[in-house]
Amino acid sequence: MIKLMILTILLPGILVTAYFQLRYHLLQYLFFIRYPLFLGLAQLTLPFVSLHTGAKLLLGNLFYLTPAQVFVVTWLAIITSWVLCTSAEMILTTTRERLDIRFRKGPLGEPFVWPRWIVKLKLLWYAIPALPTLYGMLYATRGSWWESALAMIPGIAAAILLHVLADRVRDKLREWLEKIGSGTSALLRRFTAIKPVRKLHDTRPGRITAALFNEFRASIREVFKDLQFRTPLGLIIVTAGLYLAGAFLLDPAYGLAIADHVPAMAYVLLIVVILGWVMPALAMYFDRLRLSPILVMIVAVLVFYLLSDSDHYYDITDVRQEQQQAAAEPLLPRDVMQAWRQRNPEATGMVVVAASGGGISASMWTSKVLTSLTEHETFGENFGKSIVLVSSVSGGGIGSMYFIDGYDEDGPPDPEDRAAALAASHRSSLAATTWGMAYPDLWRTIAPWLIRRKARDRAWAQEQLWRQSMDNGGSSLHQWRRGVAEGWRPATIFNATVTETGERFLLTPVDIPKSWKAKTFLGQYPGKSIGVVTAARLSATFPYISPIAQARYQGKPMAPTLHMADGGYYDNFGIMSVVEWLEEILPYASEELNLKRVLLVQIRAEKKPEEQTTERGWLYALAGPGVTLGMVRGASQIARNDLEVDLLSSRWADKGITIQPAVFELGGAGPMSWQLSKAEKTGIHDAWACRDGSAVDESICKKNEAAAQVVRDYFK
Repeated sequence: MIKLMILTILLPGILVTAYFQLRYHLLQYLFFIRYPLFLGLAQLTLPFVSLHTGAKLLLGNLFYLTPAQVFVVTWLAIITSWVLCTSAEMILTTTRERLDIRFRKGPLGEPFVWPRWIVKLKLLWYAIPALPTLYGMLYATRGSWWESALAMIPGIAAAILLHVLADRVRDKLREWLEKIGSGTSALLRRFTAIKPVRKLHDTRPGRITAALFNEFRASIREVFKDLQFRTPLGLIIVTAGLYLAGAFLLDPAYGLAIADHVPAMAYVLLIVVILGWVMPALAMYFDRLRLSPILVMIVAVLVFYLLSDSDHYYDITDVRQEQQQAAAEPLLPRDVMQAWRQRNPEATGMVVVAASGGGISASMWTSKVLTSLTEHETFGENFGKSIVLVSSVSGGGIGSMYFIDGYDEDGPPDPEDRAAALAASHRSSLAATTWGMAYPDLWRTIAPWLIRRKARDRAWAQEQLWRQSMDNGGSSLHQWRRGVAEGWRPATIFNATVTETGERFLLTPVDIPKSWKAKTFLGQYPGKSIGVVTAARLSATFPYISPIAQARYQGKPMAPTLHMADGGYYDNFGIMSVVEWLEEILPYASEELNLKRVLLVQIRAEKKPEEQTTERGWLYALAGPGVTLGMVRGASQIARNDLEVDLLSSRWADKGITIQPAVFELGGAGPMSWQLSKAEKTGIHDAWACRDGSAVDESICKKNEAAAQVVRDYFK
């Protein structure tokens, strides 16, 4: 069916193009406007690709917006359309003069001009590329579409007002440029009239100099003429001012309320606006030289990359003076167990948690499971006190970070802290990420020497938002180390992957024995500390959403050079660290502490892969290896982890120690972006407990209710 639709559209398109190409230089002119055309097609198709194709998991939530965000996106979508169409018009109306190519073929050729009826309604026609964006917002919020529709009205009005402002700016600039141009021309004329200069006219060098001056004066006049009448100066300056204002007013570090009303889609449109001005401008210049602007940009970026430091970094610091004594004392897994036992002498068993990756879905699901178990009326308090270790990966690390942050000397998080942790776990950070792409990361690519604070990038922007959602967002691993050493805070392992070697990298306040098959932050950077939020971010370095980064200390790269990637590359479920932890402490726990029972809580944001019918043909064969690689990664890790848990349980069962697994599975595939829709949040709540009318598969919530019963039986 899809192939038939493609042929139905493609064949007539080829015939129509051939017909017009025989009469006009159609393809040549389309080539000249290729960048506005490509960006316009991207704006036209993005909503349909995001909402109606397999890309929905990554891009769909761009269009789930509040009314205030709908207003902003409507405003920027219309401005973006005007920018793209205006830049295309600027190229088309100057092509004949610049390149001597007439639009119409034959002896009666003439330059391309817009019909008068189009000119009169130019703003209306130029806004057409914005219509799919408006459709996308209405479709995504169809449950309350009328609110979105009402919010679009002031957005349209704001776009018109901005265009009026651009026209006013253009008129003022034309007057100013005319004065500057006339003054410059007069100055050159006076210079050539100076007696010593005039005497040179009789000599050959003098005539050459005079000719050069005349050429220069004519060039100046032409430049100012172009600036006054052939470029949309007003719109360029207004949109540039809008972009620059966003660099300061929307900086996540400031935490201004206005930033909450500017969604990720707004930053995507801002990037398109910048490209919509820059790429056509480069094309107008380099097309005359028969050079590809893309090739020129690639060469320039590579040169900048070689001549400057454009790498991504995360900051590490010295251990604070008040923490140095505690940091100098070893804190091995056995020490953690002993401290926990002294704090909880009545406990008959311990709890270890493994939280999987999976983006913001995993974050909310991890927080939902931990907060729900901790607040259970019969065993909740015991469950919270019994947690000894939380091994987390990627999104699961973000959710567990909020939960563990609520621990204090009095014990597990109280109801207020649990509610705050759950709310923070599903707070969108997609806008902060795209702000980082539109500002520090964009400039890091095209002008890296302008980036003074090298740690500022899209991942840094995410960190700021996560940190603002925590009561103790500035805590370091060494500050958490004190709570672990005193037995009231669970030990935490944020699992990451070393890009250079593919090894597991553990960010934890605990001193890990050298026998473990992993590198650790404390082992690689002794005497140094790292923020808890930064550690969680390194574990959650989702491909391309967050950049891989290396450590930086006092503004300089830290040796050894190790770039951190998402922990899911090595073990997306955090089980490997749990297995090594239990192998390390169970002999001591059973013999010295008389602990014979372990509850292993596994929190998974995805279920085991199921068989499904897929497409056939060369296109699927082309994508097949990549699809297979991704599916094998998840399927093999689940199978391996299940096998490791079974072997571990069997081995220690022979020694009288029971390891009881309880698996909480979200099921389905959540969004790969850091934003959840209202329906997706509801689905995560429904996966915990079955209810009538839920869109969640009943088998999922039944399994999770059974897992909760396992926990209940464990604490009887």
